[in-house]
Amino acid sequence: MPRTFQTQRFAAACMALVCALALAATFSPDTAKHAHADVKPTGTIQGVSQLSSNPTYDRKPQRGYEGTPICKYTDGSGVEQTYTGPFIATYTGTVHESTPNDHPYGPTTEAPTQAGSYQVELSLPDSAPCTAAPSARSFTIERAPLSATVSPSDENATRPYDYSETPTFTDIKLTAFTGLVPADEGQVDITTTGDALDAGGHVPDGNVATKNGTPTGKPFKATSVSYNNPTSYNYDLQTSPGTYNVVGEVMIVKMPMPDINEATKHVVWNEYGASYSMPVYSIPKGSTSATYTIITDMTETQGLYKAEIENINNEAYLKVYANGKGDDAYDAVTVRMSALENHGDFNVTLHVQYFRETVKAIEGVTPLPSPVEYDGQPHAGFEGTPTAYYLYNGKRVDYGTLPGETFDTTYTGTATDGTRYDSTTPPTNAGTYQVTIAISPGHVCMGSTAFDFTIDKPTLTFRALNASMTAGNPPP
Repeated sequence: MPRTFQTQRFAAACMALVCALALAATFSPDTAKHAHADVKPTGTIQGVSQLSSNPTYDRKPQRGYEGTPICKYTDGSGVEQTYTGPFIATYTGTVHESTPNDHPYGPTTEAPTQAGSYQVELSLPDSAPCTAAPSARSFTIERAPLSATVSPSDENATRPYDYSETPTFTDIKLTAFTGLVPADEGQVDITTTGDALDAGGHVPDGNVATKNGTPTGKPFKATSVSYNNPTSYNYDLQTSPGTYNVVGEVMIVKMPMPDINEATKHVVWNEYGASYSMPVYSIPKGSTSATYTIITDMTETQGLYKAEIENINNEAYLKVYANGKGDDAYDAVTVRMSALENHGDFNVTLHVQYFRETVKAIEGVTPLPSPVEYDGQPHAGFEGTPTAYYLYNGKRVDYGTLPGETFDTTYTGTATDGTRYDSTTPPTNAGTYQVTIAISPGHVCMGSTAFDFTIDKPTLTFRALNASMTAGNPPP
């Protein structure tokens, strides 16, 4: 056999021996022993128990179990061992359970702080020398008890009178709390609805803002609670079913009233001393009486000299007295209504206008002949003494026969040189004019009559020693 072939056979035999030895080593008793040692023993998590009582919300994390977790197991040598940690705590649950703000929590390793229902599950990390089934505990973070005081000085603890016979208040925002976690100061927003009570703690038949003019505060008992932000759901005003520890007083205040500006213009006879009465304003529903005060200064009116409040059939009327100078103007008179039981003070403004009868005729004057020639003297354009009459309730009433019943005479027109004339003095210069005779302002009637007249330039005559010529005529 060639030497080369023998060498190859020897090498192959050696290789086979090496493989056999390696395979034998793999399945040796020592190797099997090490392989068994890599499988972790199973233990039991111990040392923890259910909470003896649920924690109350205090904004701090709550781990949800009592005790210190350990894991007992037996190692591969049969020796009992104790694993002390670390452990993994996994939390799940519902935050603010059974409220409008409830939402799921976890899974997370962060212990919860908000009120709600939770479960904590303790388990071993991969680095632990043993394995164990998770250990779970359920717990609840209770809502913290809270009390609140309603104060009548709180703006939100008032309700304007609204005709209602029910004493229920709505949306009273609570601000004075007892029992808040310091870090939650200013973070809690709670409103209540409740009943106003009388002094004996009973629900009254109805509410009034004042009694005998004195504001009345009402004891308050909440009947429902609204928590208006997430932080608020960590608290509970309810101490037992249907009972809330909210105490204090609330105030029914007077209903604010706008000022009234009546559109009607009441007509008053324009004669000194003439009077007229008009209703002021009905007392609003819910109040039974009011004080009426005239706040307008009568000296600032055009046609009145006095006003007063009078009662007609248990209703307030404003009675005004004319001064005879109103003419075609109108005045406003404001009355203040105050001291109503359930309504705030407000103003009522009434309007007054004046009227005069129009005369049927102005008599006693006639126009003078026109034109007249300029003579350097004033020309009145009429003659006589004016009088007049009008009808009142179908009867003739004369004017101008008594002292004080006067007429005003005015002149308007244009002089021949183009100058405009407007005066109470009769004109003198040549021109075209009109005289108006009118009843003086501030009287019970009105009317006028007018006459036109002309003042001509005078004619000029030129005289020579033996002849004469009038201007405008042909020479002789």
